[in-house]
Amino acid sequence: MHDQLTPALLMAIGAALVLSPARFSYRTSWTRLLTTGDVVVSPSASRLFTLRAVLGELRADLREVQGQVEVNVTAIAGHVRLTVPRKSAVRVNAQGALLTRVPPPSAEAGQQPHSEKEFTIHVLGVCGAVSIARV
Repeated sequence: MHDQLTPALLMAIGAALVLSPARFSYRTSWTRLLTTGDVVVSPSASRLFTLRAVLGELRADLREVQGQVEVNVTAIAGHVRLTVPRKSAVRVNAQGALLTRVPPPSAEAGQQPHSEKEFTIHVLGVCGAVSIARV
């Protein structure tokens, strides 16, 4: 019973996320359900992003974004990979992660001077993974 119930529940949650309308018109969101995909965020995009991976992988390139950015990440049995500039400030809030791998705070974060690009990442996840690549 558990072998069939867990995947069905995860798919139902994923479908609800995909079909749910955005609450705010200024929000930009990308979702991958049972697929793998890349997203390159343009510099003219809004400053609030939502990235979701449900039983899949989403790779988001945020190197072109300017200023302070807030990213809401949801990983439900999926993987969200973020690419940010090496010299940017990154803060991760992982209070909503359950059995989800999130990057540990880097030693550089406390030593970073004020940078032009700042990312605040809020993680919500169940049995997923979130990774941050600095390039």
